[in-house]
Amino acid sequence: MRAKLKQVATDLVIVGGGGAGIAAAIEARDRGARVVMVEQAPQLGGTAMLSGGGCLAVGTPLQRARGIEDSVELALDDWVRWGGPGVDREWARFYIEHSLHELYLWAERHGVVWQDLLPQEGNSVARWHRHKDGGLGLMTPLVAAAE
Repeated sequence: MRAKLKQVATDLVIVGGGGAGIAAAIEARDRGARVVMVEQAPQLGGTAMLSGGGCLAVGTPLQRARGIEDSVELALDDWVRWGGPGVDREWARFYIEHSLHELYLWAERHGVVWQDLLPQEGNSVARWHRHKDGGLGLMTPLVAAAE
């Protein structure tokens, strides 16, 4: 039997509804694009939904509330020291410089609740931010924001 396909006007097709696909859908939609997402699983969220949950971020409100002074330079020094000579400094700097606004605050604007802050091997200060309820606590509000 042939399935009937529905034509949909769209600007962007995203294949995969995991962390990257959901983030892309939110950003595209927020810029006015009509988005269609194709996902093979019965629900969105991908493996990020199953993760323990956590993100490295620098200079966050949670760090400040805990009296932790952090900076891009300190984080980059830690990253390079821990990663060794093969570290891509340019990529590491880009990630670190954008971790506050493009990760931590972006996720918070979309409903993610940051719960705690943990030390992580290789870091001189606590930077590992965990969200409430692990991967579910990250992806459930992001999926809702994308829908």
